[in-house]
Amino acid sequence: MPEKDALVRLRKTTERVRKDLKDFRKAALGWGPFDPAHDRAGYIPVMNGKDWKKLSTLARALQKQSRKSLAAIDKSRKKLLSVLPLLDALDRVAPELPPPLLKIKGWKEQRQKLAAGLRKKGLSPDKIEAILKAEEKRDFKKAPGQLRATLDPAIARIEKASQRRIASLMGAVHADAVSRFNTAWKKPAAFNPGKAQSWCRSNYAMLLNGEKAVWQLLREGKPEKAAAEAAKLARKAEAELVPGAELAASVAARRRQPGAGAADNVAALWIAEIIRGLLRAIALGYVTEGALAWGAKTDPTQEWVRAAKLPFTGYESPPAIAVRQFKKRKSGQEVTLTGVVTSVSITHRAGKAVSAVKIASDKDSEITAALSHIKLDSGGMVPGAIVRVTGTWTDSISWLPGGPALVVKRLSYGELGKKGWRDWVTGAIRDVYAPVPHGLAAIWSWEPGVDGAGNPLYYGVWYEN
Repeated sequence: MPEKDALVRLRKTTERVRKDLKDFRKAALGWGPFDPAHDRAGYIPVMNGKDWKKLSTLARALQKQSRKSLAAIDKSRKKLLSVLPLLDALDRVAPELPPPLLKIKGWKEQRQKLAAGLRKKGLSPDKIEAILKAEEKRDFKKAPGQLRATLDPAIARIEKASQRRIASLMGAVHADAVSRFNTAWKKPAAFNPGKAQSWCRSNYAMLLNGEKAVWQLLREGKPEKAAAEAAKLARKAEAELVPGAELAASVAARRRQPGAGAADNVAALWIAEIIRGLLRAIALGYVTEGALAWGAKTDPTQEWVRAAKLPFTGYESPPAIAVRQFKKRKSGQEVTLTGVVTSVSITHRAGKAVSAVKIASDKDSEITAALSHIKLDSGGMVPGAIVRVTGTWTDSISWLPGGPALVVKRLSYGELGKKGWRDWVTGAIRDVYAPVPHGLAAIWSWEPGVDGAGNPLYYGVWYEN
């Protein structure tokens, strides 16, 4: 392409980008401020009243509202996406763009002519010199990249606005599952261990293979196909939420019946963990729908493509042992314990929450799991729950009078996300949904009632604000 034609394309593309950014700023004013934390005010009175049907109605209304807002934001996203092919075309002709003016033969003579023309327009000598020096500093070959970079603040704003609506949407999805769970709890189906095991295994495989497919497509540099795969996984996960909630209700009822045993506790724990995995997959689908739309030359798509170079791994806790088997208690030892929560105590020291959770395997074996600055029950770790928790056994704790305890471990997904893809994803989606609130190295069963599976909604910790 001749040099002149390349400059024409640069000018026209610049005009188009500026116009679309102006339209974007105008549209963004209509989005208004939005904070998903405000949804909590709607959840609390409904849950206090144990009106699970009303909770479902509220959840569906919030989902509808969130999707409407996301559709409006997506219009702006598509508007900016329509500019990217123009920028790609500009990249291809960048080699034909002229070098800086100072390197062009005959520039001195041309400079004098331009200065004369500007003087005729009445510009002062200082103003003329400033204009010419600014033009001399321009590097036309760098202009395509600089023009693309002007989109970055708008893209970041679109993604941030989307995240806040997706956080509201995910709270509502969680709320609907809690409603189904508590409704089923009122008249639970008889617990079928074989059915529960089959459901857990098939969904574990579905979630693992689905996420691995997303990861593999990103490794191959196919973000659009990866987004489609994530959306497909999210649809499958949504379809399994109601069966999962009903299974969780049936096993919760079974655990409260005479003759219930360890196998029922294990089933309750893993059904709840699969439900968390389903919710995680749904969040992944919503986040990647926007994040992977921008193309491999633009953030945030680039972030996901880079992250896919990490191995497909995630944090693994030490092998779990029952509380009754935890005999050799050495201070500083990291250990994973399982048992049933018998009580939760929340006190305050220096204005900060201190949690002490009693966990037992039987009436003769009990330990305390503790953590400062966090209410452990806010995520659903409540009396009656079966729990699997990792922490450091500590003989003496300044903020916890009364003897030794297991100080619950909190996972830093910022650090873990540098080592493995699955932890990177958990960190990437936590602004919209945190499967395990506060990054606790723990999992627990879903428990019915006001104080249970709905606690992340009640305390506003279903996402990291």
